[in-house]
Amino acid sequence: MKLTDIVQTEYETIENKEIKTPKKAGVNRNVSRLLHCIKTYLSSDTTYSNTLLNGSGEKRFIKEIQRIDYTAQDITTLCFALETLTDHRLFSSSGWVISALVNEHYSRTKQKESYTLMFEHIPPLDAICYRLDGASVDIFGGVNDLFAKKMIKGTINLHGSAKDEACSYMMGGSVTIEGSIKDSGCKNMINGNVHIKGCAKSFLGEDMLQGTIFVDGNTENYCGRRMDNGYILVRGNTGDYLGRSMKRGVIVVCGNAGPFAGSNMLSGTLVIKGKNGNFLGEYLDKGIIIAEGSCGESVGYMGNFGKIIIDEMYESIDECRGDVKIIYKGEKVRESERRKVY
Repeated sequence: MKLTDIVQTEYETIENKEIKTPKKAGVNRNVSRLLHCIKTYLSSDTTYSNTLLNGSGEKRFIKEIQRIDYTAQDITTLCFALETLTDHRLFSSSGWVISALVNEHYSRTKQKESYTLMFEHIPPLDAICYRLDGASVDIFGGVNDLFAKKMIKGTINLHGSAKDEACSYMMGGSVTIEGSIKDSGCKNMINGNVHIKGCAKSFLGEDMLQGTIFVDGNTENYCGRRMDNGYILVRGNTGDYLGRSMKRGVIVVCGNAGPFAGSNMLSGTLVIKGKNGNFLGEYLDKGIIIAEGSCGESVGYMGNFGKIIIDEMYESIDECRGDVKIIYKGEKVRESERRKVY
């Protein structure tokens, strides 16, 4: 039996925005009570954003759901029942509600089985798995902004794509995203592991403090900007300003990198196995850049300190300024260029 059939057979449909009395007790009654809690405690004038900030709606909702003996299957059924919530403000808060239900049930039961959340039949919700604390969750369908934000621990398998600021401020746990991720993914990431099997938009790993990010596809501009520590592996290509102003950490790109890679680097290590664009290591302050492929114009332009390791010598190296060390890994170097090899 499909989950949609469970919803249709186990409790009555909702008409005129009101929840009817379920036909049977047990699972039906629990789902009905949970829907009633959503309508009662979240359908106020308080918007979604400041509901999370002031915590008043959250505390009242948590106190109420603690009185309901719901199961993991009830949470799955509730995901299908969310399509009955026609109030836009109410619906936009439902992502946080589902997250609170999962956390509360896991802390109560400590069960090892996965929670299954189905969102393929409704528009994407904000804040799915917000502050997830230990549970293992399988999500089918796309999610909206703030996915897995401030996640503490646990495991998430997202069979879909994520939007802006997914996994931001993540403190631990492991997240696998089968699709792509939009701008500012893993922003201010504190710790944890994220595996993106698709592509990533701009500002991936911006200001990340620790943790690991694996991307099977390509990334766009400003990947790893101002990262403080951690590890980023991109199996595809990257856009402009890779690792700009990074402080520490390691970024490895298996494909090509756009212009201005490693610009304004303060420290850390940047490894590019493919081709490099122009101005590699521009204004390099400290750190190490390893370019295994060909380089564009103006390698190490106006660099101060640090090292740039390349396979071949290029005429553009004559534009280098400051004390940056450009190390040539080959054997044949013209006498006029030998002075630049340390």
